[in-house]
Amino acid sequence: MTFADWVRESARRYQTEPLRKATVTSARAFLHGANRRVVDEYIGTVWWERNDWDILVIMDAARVDLARETLDVPVNSVWSPASTSIDWIERHFADEYRDHWKRAAYVTANPFADHDTKDARSADLASKPLGYFDAVYKDCWRKEPVGTTPPSDVTKRAVEAWNTTDVDKMIVHYMQPHQPFRSTPEWEHVYSNLENLTTGVNQGGPDIWERLRNGELERDAVWSAYKDNLWWVWANIHTELLPEVDGPVLITADHGNGLGEWGSWSHHGGDLNPHVRKVPVMGPYTTGLDVADDGVKHHDAEQVGVDDQLRALGYR
Repeated sequence: MTFADWVRESARRYQTEPLRKATVTSARAFLHGANRRVVDEYIGTVWWERNDWDILVIMDAARVDLARETLDVPVNSVWSPASTSIDWIERHFADEYRDHWKRAAYVTANPFADHDTKDARSADLASKPLGYFDAVYKDCWRKEPVGTTPPSDVTKRAVEAWNTTDVDKMIVHYMQPHQPFRSTPEWEHVYSNLENLTTGVNQGGPDIWERLRNGELERDAVWSAYKDNLWWVWANIHTELLPEVDGPVLITADHGNGLGEWGSWSHHGGDLNPHVRKVPVMGPYTTGLDVADDGVKHHDAEQVGVDDQLRALGYR
């Protein structure tokens, strides 16, 4: 969001929202924008700068406390260099790290990696000379159990990429535990607009985090669904990915989610809330772990386009 965008959105808020709400929202948007431009560059771990992994696994939007409560393994933490996926992707595939990513594979379910949806931000990775790039969401997005790319599809493509391509490292970016939650499909059809990421405009109605903030959803119910999504991806990683690849594997997240701490809900650019900015780190692992059956059901669902994918994730 540019300063001019912030001024326009602030003016709109004062015309359409109560004075206190408009003031708080505009002040927070200004602070996040300043953090994103000034602070983000100097904090957080850019993973190319560490050499303790060959495969980096990203579980999208996983909180540290969520991981510690859900997983029976040691969970460390680091500060992320971004509080949104698009910023994390752009930071890791910036030109300053070209010598790393031109010899690396990126297998991803996150549609911000590359797409042409109008008004949406895109890292445009298809135009960059990565060692290997696979936008799994473009042909593996499914409507059931909820609108997302299931972990199993990402894992299959990642295993194939690692075992058949000539790369030094690989980043595997799963979409879970990011909403939508597989255990609560009835929550899926209330969306925020993708413009929220860049302008703060909401044209699609409140998302899960806004509904939680407004008291429309119970925190315990949201937390339980959030944990289930984490287990969905975690169990798949350990039963289908780790046994099929070699080399040290680190498992982490691009960002977390705010559940009201510091007045933060969900995850927005420039957010310094530790529950958004600190991410779990597990491993490195070299073999699969014994993880109980997670009960993932595979669906031969109708595939849909990137625009629907962004909508299901609460970005459109």
